[in-house]
Amino acid sequence: FLRNAPHFSSLLVTIGISIILINLAQLIFGPETRAVPPAIIEDLAFGEINIFGIYITYLQMAVLGVAVLLMAGTYFFLEHTPVGLAIRATSQDHEAAYAMGVNVNRIFTLTFAVGSMMGGIAGVLIGLYYNVFYPHMGTLLGIKAFSASVVGGLTSMPGAVVAGLLIGVIESFAVDFWNASFRHLVAFVFMIIILIIRPAGLLGKGGMIRSRGD
Repeated sequence: FLRNAPHFSSLLVTIGISIILINLAQLIFGPETRAVPPAIIEDLAFGEINIFGIYITYLQMAVLGVAVLLMAGTYFFLEHTPVGLAIRATSQDHEAAYAMGVNVNRIFTLTFAVGSMMGGIAGVLIGLYYNVFYPHMGTLLGIKAFSASVVGGLTSMPGAVVAGLLIGVIESFAVDFWNASFRHLVAFVFMIIILIIRPAGLLGKGGMIRSRGD
């Protein structure tokens, strides 16, 4: 029902729905922080291998492996399948895509379902990695993920990956050489600087996406 609405309106509705879901989760499951049962994570968390003097746990390898597979699979799906072509066409101009015979309603439903599924998988991976689950755990990470997509370029999936890696590296440097309390500040300042220098993002093409209401 929001496909004809301005992008900013869609963004506000999405944020509002996320707040509702967070509070609903608190009502159902409670606001308490919950740890992962040791039987599930023990072998992955404590087993490790040595790669050129760097110790990496099995859990870290599993998280990285799943993330790489998801990114590669998504890229292949969007770039090399008819459905992916329909999704990209719909994202650029849903009216033109509809005129060319694309079932726009089905594409919107599909992208919402796939995006929700990938967000759920990411939440599980994050919870396993930090050994903690709570209703608000995805708020800051969601903001960073959206910011990374903007910094990388909303039209470029590789750009979002590059921006995400850069933000992670910058946060690590902030923790090691400055103060861990300021790692989020450093990351967001970096995002602002990049967007001032290059509004379309690191690998984005053209200008910023205009609202449909403009």
